[in-house]
Amino acid sequence: MNRTQRRLLANNPTAMKSYTSTVQHQAVSSATAESLKLVAYTIALELHDHYGFGKKRLNELLDKTSHQINCIAEGFVSLEDIIAEVKSLGVVIE
Repeated sequence: MNRTQRRLLANNPTAMKSYTSTVQHQAVSSATAESLKLVAYTIALELHDHYGFGKKRLNELLDKTSHQINCIAEGFVSLEDIIAEVKSLGVVIE
């Protein structure tokens, strides 16, 4: 952001609030994406090392996981529904 843009924001509290909100949203989105990558890569490595999953099965798993995440984002299923389903299988994630 250049000096002119900073001055305009400083003189307009509404614009500053909007800008701040946008920057915060971008930061949260970026952190969330990086966290999801970390979890996905960690799980993929463990499945490969301990259960022998190869490229094909890992890609299938990641595709299906991505589909589930999209279903949550689009409101077709809630995270609580998924948690309940996994817990019914006897798996508790702490």
